[in-house]
Amino acid sequence: MGRHCPAHCAVYIYNNGMNGDIGVEAVNSEIKERVNIREIYRYLGYGTGIPDDDIQSLIRDVVAHLVNVVKPKNIYRIYECSTNETGITLISDKALSFESRNLASNLAQCSRVVLLAATLGIAADKLLQRYEVLNMAKAAIIQACGAACIEAYCNIQQEALRSGLSQPAASSTPSAVAAVFSSALVQDRS
Repeated sequence: MGRHCPAHCAVYIYNNGMNGDIGVEAVNSEIKERVNIREIYRYLGYGTGIPDDDIQSLIRDVVAHLVNVVKPKNIYRIYECSTNETGITLISDKALSFESRNLASNLAQCSRVVLLAATLGIAADKLLQRYEVLNMAKAAIIQACGAACIEAYCNIQQEALRSGLSQPAASSTPSAVAAVFSSALVQDRS
């Protein structure tokens, strides 16, 4: 989501169009079903705790509103890769290197990776920007819900990509998906 975007929104490489043959409403419905409410609580600083009923209700309302207005899109590209102790190099016309020990560790056994970027669209950014001016507490909840929604959407896309990869290649040469990139990059920033 815009300038507040988590690491898994960072790089645009290849446009695969709008979610294949699946309509936006179907994708948004699936996002709503898959949003991890516990993650939203964690993003808001509750850890393993549970917010009061008013905050829980607000979270449910924000998620419902977000999935009604977002138009998620994604782009990806599959790369051959090589790793060493300090990072990973994606091999294409030009090498693209990421320095990250965590990323290198997570992808050490991989010979291919899928670099995926996703967005919920401009409506999510506009909603967040509006509430950054009107109500900062609600803006924080929108940000947390948006992060959980984009994570759910990336998980949906990961499953679609995984099922689309040929089984022999996938079993003989492990592939990794953007979630690995984002978790390793976030860990390196800490």
